[in-house]
Amino acid sequence: EIWLDHKPLHEMRAHQAAQNGIGLVPEDRRIIPGLTVEENLQLAQIAPPHGWSIERIYELFPRLGERRK
Repeated sequence: EIWLDHKPLHEMRAHQAAQNGIGLVPEDRRIIPGLTVEENLQLAQIAPPHGWSIERIYELFPRLGERRK
């Protein structure tokens, strides 16, 4: 069971989880083929203040930054 802010995640609606920065990463790491790393991140991005900017993602995950184009 996964908890976020003292509340079980399974009790949240999908939009509430998304607003809290929770997203789905498919087990087989499917992304949209033909798009760059940056384009895939833009599709999944949640705008600040609820999410991170693309630049913040690259700071946290420098390997993605290396593969952005």
